[in-house]
Amino acid sequence: MHVKVGGWVSANVVPLGVRILWSVLDHVVANGDAAETSYLEAKSTAHIAVKQGLVQVVEFLLACANRLPEDAARHFEGYAVLVIGV
Repeated sequence: MHVKVGGWVSANVVPLGVRILWSVLDHVVANGDAAETSYLEAKSTAHIAVKQGLVQVVEFLLACANRLPEDAARHFEGYAVLVIGV
């Protein structure tokens, strides 16, 4: 996934800040499940008060935490993003 930053498209940005996060959200909305990667997860619903919803979130967090550093660093400078409610 590439994030538009000032007209440029880059996968080497830290996903912090309103403009970049809006770009990530636009990407998820436009691509749906196809947007999901090892560093980006989209859940239309994830009710964390319910065990199954919490399990979905925890699985993604554990998967991200267990990525090899060199693999993680290729996208979002090692960050990962979980989008819930789209």
